[in-house]
Amino acid sequence: MDMKKNIRQIKKLKEVYDKTIVKMDNNNDIDRYIKEADKRWTMQKNTDNVRQFKSGAYRDGEKDKNDYEGFLSPLVIESFGNYMTKHRKQSNGEYRESDNWQLGIEQAVYMKSMWRHFLDVWKIHRGIKVNKDGHDWDLEEALNALVFNVMGMQHENLKNKIK
Repeated sequence: MDMKKNIRQIKKLKEVYDKTIVKMDNNNDIDRYIKEADKRWTMQKNTDNVRQFKSGAYRDGEKDKNDYEGFLSPLVIESFGNYMTKHRKQSNGEYRESDNWQLGIEQAVYMKSMWRHFLDVWKIHRGIKVNKDGHDWDLEEALNALVFNVMGMQHENLKNKIK
């Protein structure tokens, strides 16, 4: 790291320090100070699309990188996994592999199924009962069925793009 960069870094740290001074009468004030300083330092270190960690390590910024942790909901992923596990059992009593769908299903099949499941979602949204597989479906199950078909169709679409 060159001298000019060091000086800029020190100036940034001083700015952060000056902006985060709070009266510290007890532990709550100290905790608040630390959180505020950390928040401001995080904003500072990402300004130039470069991150510096407390260890001194540097990495490119995250601005243009996919943030899967932020884009996806762990609740939705877990619900979808539960749905997929429940529906692995086939009508002949055997279980299919979890990634069986990735072997290939025509997009037209996904489209027809998507419409049926969208209709289920719509009915449930309107307060109309949906009974499939011998039990009433709730919105969660219907949405997961729809998500499966959306993902399957997108999977086929992306595979075709790669070819």
